[in-house]
Amino acid sequence: DLQAASRADTVPAAGAGPEAAADGLGVPERRMLKQSMAELDAWLEEDRGRRGQGETRQKQRQQAMRNGRVAPVDVVTAAIYEDDVVLSGGGSEHKVVQDLRAAKAARKKGEAPPSMQPIADEAKKVAPKLDSASLVEVLKLFASARHEDSDLYLRLLGEIPMQVRELSPGSLVEAASVLRRLRLREPTYMELFSMEVMNTCRKFDRDTRDTGSHALSPFSPTQLVKMCNAASQLETKWSTRVLAVVQDAMGKLIPSMTAEVCEMVHPCTVLAVMNDALKRQYLERCAATGAGIAATRFETDCAAPDINQHAAAREAQRRRDKRIRNVYTTEFCIRKESFSFFSSLPQEVRTHLGRLKDGAEQLPVEESGSLAGQVAEILSQLGVSYRMGVNCGPFQLHIVAEGTNPLGEKTRVYECHETSAYYAAEHAAVEEPALTAETKLRQRLLQRMGVKVTVIDAWSWRGMSEAQRINHLVKLHSFQ
Repeated sequence: DLQAASRADTVPAAGAGPEAAADGLGVPERRMLKQSMAELDAWLEEDRGRRGQGETRQKQRQQAMRNGRVAPVDVVTAAIYEDDVVLSGGGSEHKVVQDLRAAKAARKKGEAPPSMQPIADEAKKVAPKLDSASLVEVLKLFASARHEDSDLYLRLLGEIPMQVRELSPGSLVEAASVLRRLRLREPTYMELFSMEVMNTCRKFDRDTRDTGSHALSPFSPTQLVKMCNAASQLETKWSTRVLAVVQDAMGKLIPSMTAEVCEMVHPCTVLAVMNDALKRQYLERCAATGAGIAATRFETDCAAPDINQHAAAREAQRRRDKRIRNVYTTEFCIRKESFSFFSSLPQEVRTHLGRLKDGAEQLPVEESGSLAGQVAEILSQLGVSYRMGVNCGPFQLHIVAEGTNPLGEKTRVYECHETSAYYAAEHAAVEEPALTAETKLRQRLLQRMGVKVTVIDAWSWRGMSEAQRINHLVKLHSFQ
């Protein structure tokens, strides 16, 4: 019977000739092929199931080890985690977060914060044990402390791709904002964040269609603006798909923006992210909310204000003064670089932009940097008259010095590029860092205004002695 079944399951190939039939070389029937494919599919499904169970058990055990509930299973695993167990006693990652919070509280009270390097060394060791929310918080606290350690930030960032799907929209925005604050131009991570923004928005749209919800976006207007600001200021190259999703989300949220949120939108975001339709919608919203107007209102009307309320009001005013120039710079960009688009705007929008143009000279004076202060001190020693913080359109010139050559320029404008004008030096980089997108935009617009500037950068300034700095300024100011 078995031999008969074997002969029935195999037939000679069509057109194969008598040799193939004589040798017993035939083509299996479809029934046999289907049976073999079914067996293969069953094996693959069983393999995937076992692999999934193994990954689940591994994640559960890793989470238990992070929480200190279980010990390593064997000598090898114990050796791997030996340093962490001895160092932390099961809670070193929580101690890092607590130490950073205590340091932040000390700075707010005006007290001397503890040394950040021991905390940074501890954070490097416990980075693999931090969850997604703790990773973002540690990044944010180190950035607020202005701790310069590129190896630390890269070590913490290296843990994010494995947990990026666990990040909430707020944590995703905070992680990108930390990179912007540190001026770390890391295209890999910014592209990862932008792709996750797209996936989050698409998933939200699918869920809202299924549930019939009227929510507009998983991100609030402030969160979306912060994300776009971080990407544009770090010169992230948006893919076509991501840009389309972000523009769609921004178009939904612009009508709900307040004046404060409109003032947060950086000019680089307007130029790099928004198309003409979004620019028009954004400018109409600025005109409707009065964004940028009443920027010189500093003092309270109360004769004896409450100290806490007064401090909170001053802090809010300081934050607004820091970002108020965004609207004025955007107005200048649109008027100078796309006048045809400016002319096509509604009358009320052009009236609002005209008020911004007229009020640019009354913008609050920003605090000068340390480099500008050092240059001004040497100019004083040389007997050169100068002014600092002179408003020129939406910008504030660093130093405007009187010329000493009767045949040369009457004034000379010194542009002092602090380290904040450059991207953070890449890991083990040797060359001078590149200028940030904001600094390049400032230079381009000053050039369009006809302002000729003399740049003094912090990198060459640091390498000079006091005598060399004086000679350098004498040469710059003499050859006009």
